[in-house]
Amino acid sequence: MKRVWWGIAAVALLSEVATTQCKVGKETNEAKLLAYYAAPLAFSPSGRLDRMAPGAVRAAFELTYIPAPGDELRQTSQCFAPKEENSQLSPVLPRPRVAVGLPAGFFIEGTYLPPLTVADATPNMTSLALGFVRQLGARLGLALRAHGTFGHVTGPITCDADAVQNTNPNRACYGNAKSKDTYWPNIVGVESALTWTGAGDGRFAGYVGGGYSSLRPRFKVGFQPANAPFDSTRVEVDLTRVAVLAGGRYRFSRKVDLTGEIYSVPKDVTTVRLGASLGLR
Repeated sequence: MKRVWWGIAAVALLSEVATTQCKVGKETNEAKLLAYYAAPLAFSPSGRLDRMAPGAVRAAFELTYIPAPGDELRQTSQCFAPKEENSQLSPVLPRPRVAVGLPAGFFIEGTYLPPLTVADATPNMTSLALGFVRQLGARLGLALRAHGTFGHVTGPITCDADAVQNTNPNRACYGNAKSKDTYWPNIVGVESALTWTGAGDGRFAGYVGGGYSSLRPRFKVGFQPANAPFDSTRVEVDLTRVAVLAGGRYRFSRKVDLTGEIYSVPKDVTTVRLGASLGLR
């Protein structure tokens, strides 16, 4: 009899876990919102896409602008009670990065965002890239690059301080504390670009190109309602996206460059990255 009760309990637990999975359609607002925030997190070249000498090391820092989504896009209803999500945790994404030159025109890049809170967002993410630049002439080149971004960002997305309420149990966010939600972007992509170096001393250099990304974004609610069990609903969707990008750098001194890039996913959002890089070796 004891085993029967354990079996019933196990089935009930599995059923409860299953009901927290919400696989959404690709054209739902939930899916579009997850894709919207993948674009600023994508590990693009960010203004530097030129050939590096083997053993060269370059450190850089960038700021990515994160535009606020429109009110219509923030209206979700498939996985939750109809409401506007507080998806704009921070208007900017600061990110350090390091690049190392390899033989035969290859290079690697990487970045890590430690769990330091910026506005309401607390990231813990790693991005890596492997690139190749081939010179087509004295000033033109062709660049190929593969990149990936993994990890998560936490913050009060479904129920922020303004949304939490304890007056109406029939409305969303009925509780006493804001949510602690988690977003995993899970981005893998490739890019190709035509690069160029300005005439004269090569103080200016730039590129224009396109990319393709496979997105596996995941979202998990972390909210304790006042009148119900803990809400840990998981939202899942698999997507693909095409991007266009253009950027460049200006050599401020022998080792310091200023960088900028426009990165656009036409289906979702256009963002701008600004930064600087320092040649260490």
